[in-house]
Amino acid sequence: MKKARILMALLVLLGAASLAEAQIVVSSTTASTVTIKEKEKSGREKGLVIRPEIGIGTGMLDVEMACFGTVAYQFNPIIAVGGGVGLEYGFDLSRTTLPIYANARVYFCDRKWSPFLDLNLLYSIPISQNSEFAAGFGWNGMIGVQFRKFDTGVMLHSSMGGGVMFCLAYNFQLKKR
Repeated sequence: MKKARILMALLVLLGAASLAEAQIVVSSTTASTVTIKEKEKSGREKGLVIRPEIGIGTGMLDVEMACFGTVAYQFNPIIAVGGGVGLEYGFDLSRTTLPIYANARVYFCDRKWSPFLDLNLLYSIPISQNSEFAAGFGWNGMIGVQFRKFDTGVMLHSSMGGGVMFCLAYNFQLKKR
């Protein structure tokens, strides 16, 4: 009985040793030069970013749709500053405005899933007859998340009577060489 216990202990030790060596061999043959953290990075680099965006939501007075085009300079993976122009349309009152705005965006981390805060200061120019409420200065702010090159977020805005809008965007990055 004592010999059987010793034999069983030796088999367990030899088995564990052979498994440990197999793990070393497997891990050394499949070693990669890219670390896990590099795979999770956002890919945002210094350079220009062109961001077409579309949004739909409700305002104080009606249902609204908006298209924006932003050109920003990405200083680092966290901060981008730029400007843009858009087109906002209110369905119920058939009013259309052309907002021209300055943009600042801050990402909270440098990962492929990156929450962000986007702020715009704008001046809306009415381009339809029923846009008397929409002329003048305003702001909007969006909290959202970027997954790789796609943005989604919720925007609070003061233009066209104020309201909430759900927005989608794609980021074209022109990297600095």
